[in-house]
Amino acid sequence: KTQEQMDSSGCSLETLLSCPLQRPAQLECFIEELLHKTIRGDNEFQPLKLAYEKAKEMNEVLQKGNELSQNIAKNIEIFKRISGLEQTSINLMDSNCMLIREGVLSIVEETTKIDHYCFLFNMYLIYVKAQNVLQSLTDIKEFGNFNHMRAENARYRYCGHIGLHRVTLQDLPNTDGKNCFILADGQNKYTMMADSHKAKSDWVFDLDRTIATIRRTKKVFGVPLDQLMVVHENEKGRDIPSFLEKSISYIISGSLLLEGIFRISGRASDIKNMQDQLDQGKEISFNQETDPHAVCGLIKLWFRELPETVIPPSMFEVFSGCLGASDCINRMKINIDKLPFHNQCLLQHMVKFFQLVIQEEESNKMNKRNLSIVFAPNLLSAPQAGDTQTVSLGLESVYKIFEILVDNYEPLFHNIEERRKQNKVKLLQEQEQILKREREERQRVEAILSSQENLGSIANSQVINVDAIVKQGWLSKKGAKRRNWKTRWFVLRFKCLGYYRNPQDINQPPKGKIILANCKVHIATSKPFSFEIEIRDRTYHICAKNAIEAKEWIAAIESCIEN
Repeated sequence: KTQEQMDSSGCSLETLLSCPLQRPAQLECFIEELLHKTIRGDNEFQPLKLAYEKAKEMNEVLQKGNELSQNIAKNIEIFKRISGLEQTSINLMDSNCMLIREGVLSIVEETTKIDHYCFLFNMYLIYVKAQNVLQSLTDIKEFGNFNHMRAENARYRYCGHIGLHRVTLQDLPNTDGKNCFILADGQNKYTMMADSHKAKSDWVFDLDRTIATIRRTKKVFGVPLDQLMVVHENEKGRDIPSFLEKSISYIISGSLLLEGIFRISGRASDIKNMQDQLDQGKEISFNQETDPHAVCGLIKLWFRELPETVIPPSMFEVFSGCLGASDCINRMKINIDKLPFHNQCLLQHMVKFFQLVIQEEESNKMNKRNLSIVFAPNLLSAPQAGDTQTVSLGLESVYKIFEILVDNYEPLFHNIEERRKQNKVKLLQEQEQILKREREERQRVEAILSSQENLGSIANSQVINVDAIVKQGWLSKKGAKRRNWKTRWFVLRFKCLGYYRNPQDINQPPKGKIILANCKVHIATSKPFSFEIEIRDRTYHICAKNAIEAKEWIAAIESCIEN
């Protein structure tokens, strides 16, 4: 492009260098093209490579923020359209909550088919009924492609939701034209019916993929220990599950003297609520209102649902073979060292905890034998095959192994405890490095955003023409008469914000303009990522694509206001 063409389109080198955040993509491409035209080995142009990397990095940051803000904006719109959702525990404002698909599904109850509109998120399937515009599946089909159903004026009533962390999916054959599948969570069974074979296939595919992702990255209960510690997003780098360590610390801090600890059952609803939170990838917290028996019940439930005991069944023979041997402790130590790393750490942590519980036997009434009855079968299981006597002898061996582990903690677990301490120090150092990088990243992003303050120098500079374009781009504007939102190409100059039908019209008179004299601009709450420009006789409502873009426009407009 010639200099004249670049100036007329707002892409002048002067504008690009003064306002890099407005055109990060163009800036990156501009530097990349400049790099290709430099002479290889010319040291004078070496800093361009660094500038290109910085521009590329800035682009990635802005793109990531843009995707996140767009997702949250979409969730906010859905949340606002569903009455009753605010009374549930579902948090659509969570940045990790992603909408996967939406559409019509029916729930079949015996012979009754109830039509619903459903939203599939990465943790829930929410089903609702239309409050206005559309009242039944028959009405919906009249509009075709459900476009009217997703219009802004469609409002829904919350009917229920299915947590996907506990469900199993079963596809059913298409019989009698019924396109059905089943979602079951152990207590409830939902028969879902789509309105076509293709729609059913799409729902089943997305549900199956979502459930598999939850099991792989979020679920805590019923997951193999090695998978939990290696794959789970909250456990990477740790040696035992974080919730377990937190729960045990809570018991140690004030409940070791509690009579019947690990013997008296906690409220099933409390245990289930904590389990659900953990299986959704959330953290649990304890306070003065927390029932210690429920926390103990949560610990026992987690061990019971492990697919394999901490000491694998395949090693029962080698452990039971140590009983009665003169070198029992040495042989037991050798066998413990053969366990997988996370199994070693978990066994060491639990045995040390059991010692603390037994030390308070006089108050909590839990001696070594009682505790072994509760926990030993979850740490090591005996073969269940054979007659009653064989099974009974195997269980008695499990109890004896448990008691040996507790009585001989120092020789059996001292080296594991020391290794865990070293790993914990290393983990803390790594976390500090991560926090440091996050702080640096935030500071870098803040520095990028604060660069908008330099826009004031563009407007006030005596060198730059006041008619020069400070910023331009697509925005939505709310009409004064019809009150509908329309997308326009906005061009910001000193003292004036004009808007056009498209970018090619910027050399023509604008469709409308806002004189930026003695006015105020601030964030609005009427719509996500919107802001308002207040002048004497009118307030202009404008909406950006995301939070970062809205902040950029506000900063740019403020720099161009003549007071």
